[in-house]
Amino acid sequence: MRDEEELSVEEGESKDELMFIEKQEKSLDGEEGGGRGGVLSVLYLRKRELIWVLIVIATIFLTVENVAWKVKNTEMNNSAFMSIFVLLSYIVVFGIALFIQRYILKSLDQAALDCPLIHIFYLSLLLGVGHVLIVFCSTNLSGTVYVLISQSGVPFQFLYAKVFQKKQFQLVHYIACAVIVLGLAIDVVTPLFESSSSSNQSNPIQWQAILLLACAIYAATNTFYEIFMQGKCPSVCYINFWNATFSLPTNLLVTILMVWYSGGSVSQTFTDMYDGTLCLFTGDNLHGAKGTDCQTVWIWVFGGTAIAHVNSVLNLLLVKYTSASLLVFCGAVAVPLTNMLYSIRPLMTEKYYVRYRLSDVLSLVVVCLGLLLWCCGVWLEDEDKKDEELKGESDDVEMNEMVLNQP
Repeated sequence: MRDEEELSVEEGESKDELMFIEKQEKSLDGEEGGGRGGVLSVLYLRKRELIWVLIVIATIFLTVENVAWKVKNTEMNNSAFMSIFVLLSYIVVFGIALFIQRYILKSLDQAALDCPLIHIFYLSLLLGVGHVLIVFCSTNLSGTVYVLISQSGVPFQFLYAKVFQKKQFQLVHYIACAVIVLGLAIDVVTPLFESSSSSNQSNPIQWQAILLLACAIYAATNTFYEIFMQGKCPSVCYINFWNATFSLPTNLLVTILMVWYSGGSVSQTFTDMYDGTLCLFTGDNLHGAKGTDCQTVWIWVFGGTAIAHVNSVLNLLLVKYTSASLLVFCGAVAVPLTNMLYSIRPLMTEKYYVRYRLSDVLSLVVVCLGLLLWCCGVWLEDEDKKDEELKGESDDVEMNEMVLNQP
């Protein structure tokens, strides 16, 4: 009699457990959750909406930084100083942020602290070299050719994702990449036929090759950023601080080499840095480069650098929660937006004003279409993963039923 009671209790517990599993399954199937996936789908949709917001904000800041970067470097007209100053500002700003995050807010988790610094060191070597090369190339190439070659990062990023991350892309991804490249070609190739100013004399082939190398390096760093941010190094402040710290000596060495390659002397590099420091912090025009107003240049330098800091955080967040490829494609959308921004007369002085072109609008539409196609491809993959997870949970429930129904 007692054995029968114990058996009935065990059967009752098993039935209750089975009912609980079945209820979970119904909720996931949408019968009680108000739609496919229930609460899971609601969270998924909210995440998708937040990612869209992040994409829009990141694209806006990429556009603004493109203009601010051009203005601050042109107004300062001192590549050696600017290449070092920007890194020092990263060390100070993100060093303070990291200190507050770790010791005051105590919000830095152990995963961030366990991040292997040696990997960031290797990454910073690449980033430091790429940064200096791009700064010097911008002063030795025309704006149109510079923008054209810079977009080689799109196919480079696609290639690295296949090689280093072993990503399997669907047909829609290849179509999206082709559409984005087409949109960029519409925007940056059209001016070459409208003006004869872009020639090999004003755009030396060696600087074009150097810029192509810099784009390949930057695409590689974006790929490694994605690997670190989604795995070993989740903290944005941590990565920015140590990356800038490790990049500083590499940046200085490459800056000296580039000044020497451009025909200057090693001592001239340190003289330019010294003059740039006095110009920026004292306002003494005697230390300013040609065309630099040391009384007002601090507005452009500090303002542009602050925008770069915000943009750096947004870029890492975009890489962390989406992918490095999506970051590059947002940068592609920013290209025609940047050209359109230059054509707004109230915002731009005569020095920076560029005539409005219909090709900018057409390019923006085509590139945005490519970005939308890429996002659709990503979300189709996510839907497939969700279906596989739900199928796996359903199989588990069926297995539990078989076990419980065994005599």
